[in-house]
Amino acid sequence: MKFGGAMNAFTKNIFCSLSMVMCLVPIVSHATEMSSVLNGGGNVHAGSSCGAAVLSSEVKRYLKSGSDLEKKQDLEGAIACYSRAVVIDPQSPQVYFHLAEAQFKAERFQAALLNYTLAITIEPNHVGALHGRARVCFRLALHGQALKDLSKLIKLIPGNAEFHYQRAKALLKLRSVRSAYQDFLKAHELDNRYPRPTLLGDEEPVGKKAAILYRLLRLGMIVDISKVSQSQDEMNSLS
Repeated sequence: MKFGGAMNAFTKNIFCSLSMVMCLVPIVSHATEMSSVLNGGGNVHAGSSCGAAVLSSEVKRYLKSGSDLEKKQDLEGAIACYSRAVVIDPQSPQVYFHLAEAQFKAERFQAALLNYTLAITIEPNHVGALHGRARVCFRLALHGQALKDLSKLIKLIPGNAEFHYQRAKALLKLRSVRSAYQDFLKAHELDNRYPRPTLLGDEEPVGKKAAILYRLLRLGMIVDISKVSQSQDEMNSLS
């Protein structure tokens, strides 16, 4: 077998092994997750959770109407209510957040991205908006921005398994396999509902050079999948 063929199987093995972690994790609703985050985030800076600012009675009325319409699956009606609240109080991060959430549910991802960002611009430590923007960035394949938002969330609320799990997914999309593995592992350590990851499958790749590369990755000498081709060239020099 040529080494190139072994390398293709080897790199696929890495991604498949970590991807299994993404498939096995239990499904938790976004509403349940955000409730846990916002209610349990004792280390979050003051004003970083939704609704910290005082809202006028008119804005509250539109927010309640929007929420009621969301429960009835009337997303267009909810978006209209939240949009009206934005016009009345354009300095409130909460109204942008609720508008973005409804737009996300309606799969208006570009609009949701804008309004999550407006909420964060007004309130940089807004947990809900940071988490929401990370979610919409995944949908838009903006994995670098998702990584930044999730890293900030981890600093704001240490010990949240979901944030580590989501950051691992972003890192895997960015081909930082070693860092993704560490975050998958951290998520498992914080909450054993998340399966313990394996970096590689049980079988080592066939061939002397591939086996050497396998051992280097196991020892942590290769920290990023992008370095595989470089390491392949180094292995070629051994022959």
